[in-house]
Amino acid sequence: GEGEGEGEGKAEGKQREKSFKAVTEKEIGDCCVKYLIVGGGTAAWSATQAIYARDPDATVMILTEENLPPYNRTPLSKELWRINNPSVPADSTSYPDEHAGSNRDIVYEYTTPSPHAKPLILLGATATSIDPDWKRVTTAAGTQITYQKLLLATGGTPRLADLVNPRLLSHPLISPHVSTFRTAADFQNLLATLSHPDTRHVTILGSGFLGTELANAIAQTARAKGVAITHVFPEPGPLFRVLPRYLSEHCAKTMKKNGLDVRPSSVVTGVTPASENGYAIALELSSYATELLETDHVVVAVGIEPRTEVARAAGLELDSKLGGIKVNSRLEADFGIYAAGDVASFWDRALGRRRVEHWDHAVVSGRIAGDNMAGGSSRYGFQSMFWGELSVSKAKFDAVGVVDSTLRTVGFWNIGDAPDSKFSTSSHDFKEGVVWYIRGGIIVGALLWNMQGKGIKKARELIGSKFAVQSTQTLGEQVPLPPSDFRLVLDEEGVASEE
Repeated sequence: GEGEGEGEGKAEGKQREKSFKAVTEKEIGDCCVKYLIVGGGTAAWSATQAIYARDPDATVMILTEENLPPYNRTPLSKELWRINNPSVPADSTSYPDEHAGSNRDIVYEYTTPSPHAKPLILLGATATSIDPDWKRVTTAAGTQITYQKLLLATGGTPRLADLVNPRLLSHPLISPHVSTFRTAADFQNLLATLSHPDTRHVTILGSGFLGTELANAIAQTARAKGVAITHVFPEPGPLFRVLPRYLSEHCAKTMKKNGLDVRPSSVVTGVTPASENGYAIALELSSYATELLETDHVVVAVGIEPRTEVARAAGLELDSKLGGIKVNSRLEADFGIYAAGDVASFWDRALGRRRVEHWDHAVVSGRIAGDNMAGGSSRYGFQSMFWGELSVSKAKFDAVGVVDSTLRTVGFWNIGDAPDSKFSTSSHDFKEGVVWYIRGGIIVGALLWNMQGKGIKKARELIGSKFAVQSTQTLGEQVPLPPSDFRLVLDEEGVASEE
């Protein structure tokens, strides 16, 4: 999950009159624009906002493959599954916004200097080549668009091979019952699957942000429709690569306790069609023993592979380690070409080279790129954050910086039971807490658990100043916890080499 934190930017994108013009390739033909943006997500929207703020007379075109204008993907695995609000239809792309006190659509609106200054949004178009010398982008349909400044915000595609051999899913009797989850169309398709009278069981594969949030988010909807949900992943607990091990295992226990079928440490090693009991397919799960899991549909919820084909063909520098298009702290990839969002491997002055797949980063990087495209001099210095909501576990968290469970972590916790009351650390009742991530004795990240947004500003300050940890006591004083009868401090050594 992702967000601005502490109220920053949450009012952006409020419902207004339509502030963009959707067009097709047939309508525009070959054309020339001052600013061209390839990609239809949050980074594209944020960059457009920044361009108009600095260049009110700008002509901006956004080229997107989808038939929906740029939209916010975050609610697809969060708010859109909250079906209890009668003012929002279950199949709507609107959702109740707790901060605004009204419904909001996932499609972005734009703040422009005048009603006549509207970005053109080219729907259903795929960029197939870039000519950096002639400053020209060509689409799959042959349309040529000449630009002065270009932003690549192409995002990525789901990486199936992270969780399962794609060959197992390609059989014509299997593939109709398997999907990924990234787009608004994927949301509508999954909702339709859950609503289908033949659907009795759905399996979610993946323990990352998307898989864990999705399993939690759809649980209530599925229960109301009489559909069982099973969450399968190869790690010992959800968000295992992010949370300290004890907290990941704690989440698995609370998800099970609250009625979600969780299968940790399980790998899909086989798939067969049409089970004996009438389910669509059966998954062979290998864990401590091999078992068959009968299910009607499988959602492979995985991370993405950055979409760099066009950039590669244009001769732009790619990051062979992190993936994505290499850019500097100004988000420049080459003269007149920028990259932002999931696809950008950027230079962070506090934390070094990074690639981040979260909403707030898309907002921040898009804003920086857009400002610089229009003549600004912005650099990446603000630490973007993200948030997660695990409704089944009754937990919300905010995080900033590098949150990597292979690093040393020091957690300060309010717990609902005595520190010595449980033999297993993960069995404690974790109420609120702050987990600091430490590399080479320096704070590089922070996780704030059920802290209601408090502490993000302080965490950003410590990361930006490269705060050196002198003692556990001093660290514990940085972000005070609410009053509690029971406290627990957990100092966990990571497995990563100190850099």
